[in-house]
Amino acid sequence: GLADILGIDELISTTEELSSLAKSLNSKLFEICYQEVLNKSVITDLHHKYCLCSLGKLGGNELNYSSDVDLVLFYDFNENISGSSKDYHELLSEAAQLFIKSSTEISDRGYIYRVDFRLRPDGKYSPLCKSLVDYTKYYETRGEDWERQMLIKLDYICGDENLYNQFFNFVQPYIYPSSYSSSIKEKINQMKLNIELHNKEKENVKTFIGGIRDIEFSVQALQLINGGKSKSVRSGNTLKAILLLTEQKLLTKKESTIFSKAYIFFRRLEHFLQLMNDTQTHIIPQENELLHKLINYLGLKSKDEFNSILKLHRTNVRNIYNQIL
Repeated sequence: GLADILGIDELISTTEELSSLAKSLNSKLFEICYQEVLNKSVITDLHHKYCLCSLGKLGGNELNYSSDVDLVLFYDFNENISGSSKDYHELLSEAAQLFIKSSTEISDRGYIYRVDFRLRPDGKYSPLCKSLVDYTKYYETRGEDWERQMLIKLDYICGDENLYNQFFNFVQPYIYPSSYSSSIKEKINQMKLNIELHNKEKENVKTFIGGIRDIEFSVQALQLINGGKSKSVRSGNTLKAILLLTEQKLLTKKESTIFSKAYIFFRRLEHFLQLMNDTQTHIIPQENELLHKLINYLGLKSKDEFNSILKLHRTNVRNIYNQIL
């Protein structure tokens, strides 16, 4: 955080370090919770395997200071555990519940991370974990377009790496089919319009017109449409994906520069607000001391200059978004 505020680190290295820290802590915490559940049930000889994966900003190695950690959990197969009244699904679910409680419960020292499993197949009303076969069947039969978009950022946290590789290799042709209809653009565009329609916070740098989501959705649309033909555009990290799409001439150099500069500007703005407030905020302050501190942090001279640059970024980003989608 200090290196970020002082301008010693670039955004991409800051977010990669925040992500690396989160992966290490979540990996260790889950292993502790898993072992505690096994110890409580006096299980010492277990041949089952599980895998905990990241999605969202953590999956893309671009975590904020105050991001939720999006996770998905699955296992090899289910059966009753010898010497126990429980099956493996029950044990792993119990470990997941202990993990969520341990990470999110607020104590006198705060909390660790807000962990979120709601992006799993069938969402918050489904079990916290299922077998690999259950998940692959879901994506084969009922997976939706927004889930293809989400799985671009899939990454490994802990557990069995072979199990992760099986899942990763299965979902690649699902995310990036060999041919894509133009309807994917329509669906992503409709999703973004819905976000804007329900966005009550007009100064939200994440969701407002020409903001972070416009960049991310534009980049992901190009990846989904072209990733089946060109593996080289596949990356869960937005800034890296912009460069890969430019190398493949799917973005012009001018578009790439606009997207990269705007994304860094928006994310630095977001990071400053989160560091100052120690909260998950994306709202640009209006008339107060915090706004003047933000302007100073960005190296700008006045509110007028800040508003002018903000407006230029938003206009340029939205123009490219409209051309793509």
